[in-house]
Amino acid sequence: MKKTAIVLAVLSLQMSWAHQHHNHSEKSILASQGIFDDQDVQDRTLSDWEGDWQSIYPYLVSGELDRVLAAKAEKGDKTIEEYRAYYLNGYKTDLTLVKIHGSQIEFIAPNKVSSCEYKYSGKKILNYDSGKKGVRYQFECLDANSTAPKYIQFSDHIIAPEKAGHFHLYMGNDSHDALAVQLSNWPTFYPAAFNQSDIIHEMIGHDAHGAHQHGVANMNISIEHGNVELELEGALANFISFEYAPKSDAEIAEVKAMATQLNAIDQLFVLPKDANCAVKNLGLASDVIEPELLGHKAHSEEHKHHHTTHGNLTMTAQWQCQTPAKLQQLEVKLFPYFPHLEHVEVQMITPNGQKSAELSRKNTVIQW
Repeated sequence: MKKTAIVLAVLSLQMSWAHQHHNHSEKSILASQGIFDDQDVQDRTLSDWEGDWQSIYPYLVSGELDRVLAAKAEKGDKTIEEYRAYYLNGYKTDLTLVKIHGSQIEFIAPNKVSSCEYKYSGKKILNYDSGKKGVRYQFECLDANSTAPKYIQFSDHIIAPEKAGHFHLYMGNDSHDALAVQLSNWPTFYPAAFNQSDIIHEMIGHDAHGAHQHGVANMNISIEHGNVELELEGALANFISFEYAPKSDAEIAEVKAMATQLNAIDQLFVLPKDANCAVKNLGLASDVIEPELLGHKAHSEEHKHHHTTHGNLTMTAQWQCQTPAKLQQLEVKLFPYFPHLEHVEVQMITPNGQKSAELSRKNTVIQW
């Protein structure tokens, strides 16, 4: 890929594009910050929290999260020790593991294991003194004889159906209303497969690929002397139903089906027939998926974070066209194949100059 041309196009258009672009995916970003309209809050099922989860309280107590505290202190309004005291109270729990499979939840502590089948009890929107808001997803134990918590509430900064990357869990035996006023203790859980490095990576939020937005992909295009180069990048969840390294046979099959579709590039990106274009190079890469599953050879593992819950996908392609004068448009047919994808932000440089565009299901053609 000729990165120089693409980078120049992006830099020159970036500022104006940032002010122009407002779309549905921004709602999820704002919601994670506690800013949302009540009407956008949707019901969710336990499947959003399916899996085995570990408490991060022990990591905090042992000092293994000091890097996270230091990063917070650098940007926040507390010292490292003030943050430590705040989170020691917030994360405190006897639980080491929570296992969620189907409607059954198992709570594991050093000297106690309990479980129960839970049913959904609705959602509760909370309005905080800061002006921000939160959502608790409520579930109730169906077995009156179980020693598991009678009432539990999930909070994960998400307001619509989506796989959680981590969550805060509120637990009690009085009522959902009593739990809703509990604001000082919020035991926090990350995937049990995570090690210390994975947790720190997620909590600090390092992402070498930039903003991670669901529903939106970024596409850079360079056209010169009949050579068309394209780079498409976005959250993995835009292309499949999850965004972590596949574990089950079903998840691996879903990844392979996605790769098969993306490798059929002529179905997804259509250049004019009379331009006589042929694909020269095609690549797929992800920070959480092995290259072999994407149909490509393994390269550097430098940026691999296979345990992250917020993976990305990058596609690169190159065409050589025998009749450059006929290169006047590109039709993008991604949307019917990937229903989670809502918008593609395009930055391009062509023989006619620089151009930006926003593609959607109703607008799939770029002309220059």
